[in-house]
Amino acid sequence: MSGRYRELRANRLALRVRRLCEGSLAVVRSTSRELREPSLEGAQSSRRRGRLRGESGQGAVEFALVVPLLLLIIIAIFHFGKVMNYWLDLNHVASEGARKAAVNTYASDAEYEGYLRDRLETGELRSGGTTSIPSPATVAVCLPEGSDVGDPVTVQVAVDYSLPFIGSTIALRGSATMRLEQPADYAGSGGCT
Repeated sequence: MSGRYRELRANRLALRVRRLCEGSLAVVRSTSRELREPSLEGAQSSRRRGRLRGESGQGAVEFALVVPLLLLIIIAIFHFGKVMNYWLDLNHVASEGARKAAVNTYASDAEYEGYLRDRLETGELRSGGTTSIPSPATVAVCLPEGSDVGDPVTVQVAVDYSLPFIGSTIALRGSATMRLEQPADYAGSGGCT
């Protein structure tokens, strides 16, 4: 370091020590209210601060405006997921039923219907009676071209899903078709579309 820099630094340090001893440093650190005199500018700034403090409920109001829309979106996502799950379940059960019917597992249509109804994933699909699904799923095993080997067998499982807040109903249907590997012992009930 140069000699001039050291000299300036020493002078500053001496000045700080002198001010500390005189108590002027304590005055500098005192609150701004003690140092200021009342003025028109100070009154205006305190009014502004008062207005800013009055906006403390703004976040709550904005939250109250956004929450209904947010809840509606969440409910819509929930019901979309539920509809997709039920549609996949209906397709899976119809495919399983078509395979059982193709190999002639059961002797009557009632046995197929009972088996397929038991394979449904939820009690809501099996028995209905809720606001989303008012009636149970319908099961149809159809032999559109006869009951000989090589003829198609179609299984359809369908249910009506009622959408909340809208009031409309969506028809969910799972369907599967396979060729008979053995002659069918059952008559084929229900109407497949």
